[in-house]
Amino acid sequence: ALAEKAKYEKLRDQAAANLIQYKKQKAHNIRVLKNNARRRRLDHKDFLKSQSDHTDVLNALSAVLKELGKLVGSVSGKHRPMHVRAGTEEKRDRAWLLRHRKHKKKAAHKKKLKKSFMQLTQDQAEIQAFVELATEADQRALAKLMHFIRKIRRSTRKSYNDDVAHERRSLKTYLHLRSVLRKDNRRLTHMIVLETKNHRHYVRRVAALIVKIAQLRKLRKAKIAERKATIKERLAKKKAYLQRKAQRAEELRVMKRIQKIVRRRLANMSKYLK
Repeated sequence: ALAEKAKYEKLRDQAAANLIQYKKQKAHNIRVLKNNARRRRLDHKDFLKSQSDHTDVLNALSAVLKELGKLVGSVSGKHRPMHVRAGTEEKRDRAWLLRHRKHKKKAAHKKKLKKSFMQLTQDQAEIQAFVELATEADQRALAKLMHFIRKIRRSTRKSYNDDVAHERRSLKTYLHLRSVLRKDNRRLTHMIVLETKNHRHYVRRVAALIVKIAQLRKLRKAKIAERKATIKERLAKKKAYLQRKAQRAEELRVMKRIQKIVRRRLANMSKYLK
């Protein structure tokens, strides 16, 4: 019973240690799940903001390019293209009208460009410098400017697509990790239930063995006392027996002497009678 009690005490302590470990691991998994969910919400929020910013920039660049496209082939710049020709009379008759229209058209382009460029920056000095550069540039400079803006737009679109790809990878990784942790938590929950049941069984078994051992010790003590009493009783009976045996031996010796005397006397009497 002592060996069995030691065995179940070891199992009980191991089950208790396992429960602590399982519950600790499950609590850690729950914290990781919450932290991952929180970080995922923040990442998704940042992704949406980034996509919105990228979209705004792309729309703004497209608007700027659209307005700049209206200046292609225009004579509103400082350096007029060589293929543009006009007669002396036409120049003289339409000089004021051309200057007025050019000024009006130039003002309209400046206003639209300013409005489009405002989506990219709120710095008025930068806006004004860009508008002046765009409207006063010759065709070669204008084409170069549009080329660089298209390059920026391509880079922005690539960044937009990279963000989308990163968001997909991030979501896939998050879902995979969440699935793994949830599966592990289900396994831990099952193990906690089973180990709790085992721990209770071991505790009850140890308690029953403690009672059993106490009863066995009490019984053993009683049996030892009974054995001592039995030995004592046996010795007493043996002593009494030996005493009675000695007494009977003495009685037998006396009886034999008497018988011997009687036989001798009877023999003498028979002899006398003869």
